[in-house]
Amino acid sequence: MASTGKKWAIGCGVGCGLVLLVTLLVGGGMFMAIRDTVKKGESINESFDALVAEYGRPEEYAPSASGAIPARRMEVFLAVRQAMAPSARNLAENIGIFSEDESVQKKASNFQKMKVGFSIIPLVLEHLDKRNDILLEQGMGQGEYTYIYSLAYFDYLDKDVADGPNVRLKQKEGNNTLSFKVGGKAQTREERERKIRRHLHSLHLAFLNNQIEKAGEQPVLATEHEALVNNRHRLLWEEGLPEAVAASIAPYAEELEAGYIPILNLVEMGLMENH
Repeated sequence: MASTGKKWAIGCGVGCGLVLLVTLLVGGGMFMAIRDTVKKGESINESFDALVAEYGRPEEYAPSASGAIPARRMEVFLAVRQAMAPSARNLAENIGIFSEDESVQKKASNFQKMKVGFSIIPLVLEHLDKRNDILLEQGMGQGEYTYIYSLAYFDYLDKDVADGPNVRLKQKEGNNTLSFKVGGKAQTREERERKIRRHLHSLHLAFLNNQIEKAGEQPVLATEHEALVNNRHRLLWEEGLPEAVAASIAPYAEELEAGYIPILNLVEMGLMENH
C-alpha cells in the first residue's frame, strides 16, 4: 500500500486531520489484499472528494444554533443506516472473529484468521465507500453523520465509546496517528477508550466552535466549550444533552437501538489511511 502514494479518506469522522492506520496482524503474519485495497482506495478517494465538494470537510459541519437535530435530518440519518445494513451485517460477521468474547476467538481456526486477514481491509474499504455513496444519494455529509451518530449513541443511548473488535491501539508521539492491531497482546477497554476519546474530542470541539459561530455567545455553549478545551478526553455534552437535543433524538431511540452493531463502532466513527 505504501507504493500507491495515496491518501485515502475513509469516513473521516474521527477528527480534524485524524489518520487511522489499519494493520492486521493475524497469527504473527501480516496479510493485506493489496490489489483489492488499492482499487477500493481509489474509489473511496472519488466518493470522499465528492462528499467534500458538496458538504465540506467533516470538521466544517455546523450544528443548528440549539444543537437540536431536525426530524428530517434524523430520518435521513436512519435511511443511510438502513441502506447500509446488509453491508454492515456482512462486515460484522467477518470481523466477529475478533470479538472480545474469548470463546468466539478460541473457536476460530488459524485458517479462518488467515482468511479474514486477507479480506478484512478490502471489506472495510468497500463498506465505507458504499457509505460515502449512500450519503451522497441521501443528501448528508460525513460531518453531520458523525455528529448525529456520536450524540445519539454515546450521549443519548449511552453506548460505550470503546465498542469494537478486540484490538490494540497504538498512538505515535508528536502526531495524530492512531493505529490498531488485530491480534497480539490485548489492550483493556479503558486504554482503548482513552485513546479513541482523544481523537473524537477534536471533531466535537470543531462542531461546537462552528455552532457558537452560528448561534453567537450563549452561556451553555461557553460552559461546554471551556469543558472541552480543558479536557481532551471529553466528548460533547458528556454530562447530559441539552433538552432540545435530547428531545430531537428521543422519538427515534428504538430504531437507533435496533441498528447499533457494537463491533462496528470503530468503523462507524470513520477512519483515514495514509501510507
